[in-house]
Amino acid sequence: MEIISSPPEFGPAFRDVLYTFRTDIPEAMHEIEMLDPEGTTRQGLKRFTGEREFTVNAAPYLRSSAPIAPLPFRDSGLVVPEHRTLKSVVRANGLQNSTVHTTGIAGPLYNAPLSGLSGTRVIGPDEQDEVSFIPDAGEISARVVFGPGTDTPEEISLGALTLPDRNLVAAVVNMNHLAGLLHQRNRSVTEFDAFVLRVQNSGETVMEIPYRIRKGHGDGVRVCWWNRLGGIDAFTFDATRNVTLTRLRETEDGERYSRNCLKKTVTAVTAPLKKRQAEELAGLVAAAGVWILDGTDYAAAEVRTDRCPVYDERLRTLEFVFAYLSPVSFQNRRP
Repeated sequence: MEIISSPPEFGPAFRDVLYTFRTDIPEAMHEIEMLDPEGTTRQGLKRFTGEREFTVNAAPYLRSSAPIAPLPFRDSGLVVPEHRTLKSVVRANGLQNSTVHTTGIAGPLYNAPLSGLSGTRVIGPDEQDEVSFIPDAGEISARVVFGPGTDTPEEISLGALTLPDRNLVAAVVNMNHLAGLLHQRNRSVTEFDAFVLRVQNSGETVMEIPYRIRKGHGDGVRVCWWNRLGGIDAFTFDATRNVTLTRLRETEDGERYSRNCLKKTVTAVTAPLKKRQAEELAGLVAAAGVWILDGTDYAAAEVRTDRCPVYDERLRTLEFVFAYLSPVSFQNRRP
């Protein structure tokens, strides 16, 4: 028996993940095992007979093991994040093969942002952004250039790492950390309106992502979501239109309160958007994972908005309703 085709490396786990086998003994019973990423525990089994070639789809055994979430707040730099890739492992008659996949539904994509957002990103004080990408093996380095195109730019290295093989990497931009590094050089982040994130792979620039620095905090809300390419996108809504706290009570025996809590929902509004920006942001409506920035923590949420008008001649802004998944608990008094 031999494996004659395998899924592409870093292909999406949320599409078909197909392995095709060929045997010279079609009349025999052949068992194909789907194993865990360590290749030790069986997660599924398929049996075939009467065929010279047969194909198995390993995708259903991958998708439940994708605990993706935004990276915790950390210093700016390059990091290989955990749980951003999945590995399919198949075994038949002692023959074993494995492939690494993204947690996306599109791809594979190399040396490019795993992001549904294009153009200039906006980031404000106390915020963090991350850009995932899959570089080739070699030395990966990153830097930010504040005030590009001005007479007094400031360049800050975000460090480097060496990859023996292709892997998923995230470039983290943390504004508090960058402000501290500028302060060490007797510069202030308030001097600048923009910066560029530049990423190099083995000395060649593979990504340049422009950022605009938002002044002040306002009353907006920053939302992260799991995008179609398997990365995390972030967007700060410019204003909060409504915040609602709803009382939730659960009872025992029809009269005793066993749980007393508040459920929070937030209505967030964008500034005026162009059609392309609205289409990109519309991915939030169907995102499988959504989080709201709360200080330096991310609170899991769901999108209550199920319709996004990406183009209308009167369209100026988009509005989304988010509900926090975890209620805030209060004391309970039982009679």
